Amino acid sequence: MNYSEINFDILKDMNKKEKYIIFPIGSIEVHGPHLPFGTDLYIAKAFSYELEKKIDSIIMPPVYYSYSGTTLNIDGTISIGINSVLDYLCNIIKNLIRSNFEKIILINIHKDNDLIIKLALARIFEEYTLPVLYINPYSDYSELNEKIFTEKSNSYKETSVLLASLKILNKEELIGKIRLPVGIRHQKQKFLKKLLEIGYLRYKHINEMQHIPPIEDASAGEGLKYIKEVISKISHNISYLQEYISFLKGEK
Repeated sequence: MNYSEINFDILKDMNKKEKYIIFPIGSIEVHGPHLPFGTDLYIAKAFSYELEKKIDSIIMPPVYYSYSGTTLNIDGTISIGINSVLDYLCNIIKNLIRSNFEKIILINIHKDNDLIIKLALARIFEEYTLPVLYINPYSDYSELNEKIFTEKSNSYKETSVLLASLKILNKEELIGKIRLPVGIRHQKQKFLKKLLEIGYLRYKHINEMQHIPPIEDASAGEGLKYIKEVISKISHNISYLQEYISFLKGEK
């Protein structure tokens, strides 16, 4: 069920406290020279659609535009300011709460959204004492990497998961012609790699090859297996969200 297709009477008669809200959040940014700008969006949507099959839920219209600071200097990326994204997410969630939805799940794989989403959920929790669940199905389940992916690079994993996502969404035609990087254009500078090994700092990619450089042998089959296993893990434990909400309300 899609939120945009619901009308007032359907909403009025719905047992909203039993429904999960699944809210996919994406980005529009460069992913190599050949992957669609909406790569993170399509992956979030595919995970959302697969999760909807497992739980009684409603899928929200996705967030297309968000903060994309690391690729901001590359043509094609559209980045929205951090505070604007933060306020936007908070306002959507507040309106869902006002409509008496409680079990809200955010699905996002875009790394630059991570801190913004967590800050938004902290604001919501402080104001409503309602725990909104944020799931990053790409990084939260990295223990599956060794089990599923034959190559261990991030580009191989993300491209494989994207290929599977586009298959789920019937958008396989969106993959462009592979243009492999020449020389070291796709590599981070040595000093940056060393700093990222010991901590966190901000940086910007300087060309289209640096963010998800092309992979010739990425596997939609491995990507699909990863999606299925992640969804299985999520659906197995998702009922605990209701238990936690009830606990906070003093019902248990």
